[in-house]
Amino acid sequence: MRTYLLYLTLSLAITTLQGQVTRGQQLPEGLIETFDTDYPEADETEWSRNGAKYSALFLLNEFRMEAVYDQVGEWQYTDVFLPETEIPEKIASHFRAFYANSGYSLKEALFHDAPSESFYILKIQKGSQAQSLRFTEEGDLLE
Repeated sequence: MRTYLLYLTLSLAITTLQGQVTRGQQLPEGLIETFDTDYPEADETEWSRNGAKYSALFLLNEFRMEAVYDQVGEWQYTDVFLPETEIPEKIASHFRAFYANSGYSLKEALFHDAPSESFYILKIQKGSQAQSLRFTEEGDLLE
């Protein structure tokens, strides 16, 4: 019985830690230095791993952000999670005019910055119907 309980406890602990980079685990060489160069003022940084990608969730200038790097430490993209008050007016107006008046609510807003493209994302929901709207940096809806 003790063996079974020990096995059960270890299984739960391993399942809980999957995807998290814990103390003692190694991040790719140079990743923390790259991150510190990219975001020297970052606070409350937490690392996780999803496959070959490493994510740093952190605070910067009162914004929650996530920077994603590949297995060799090369930056892939950063998401900046935006409070509703920080959504550009052109995007907020579009949401209000075409979605909020139809019963959709805003679940999450973010700015996605990648080497090849940058855009805003609004994650919206009406009942069980959820969708993501993408906008250019100028506030135009992307198809």
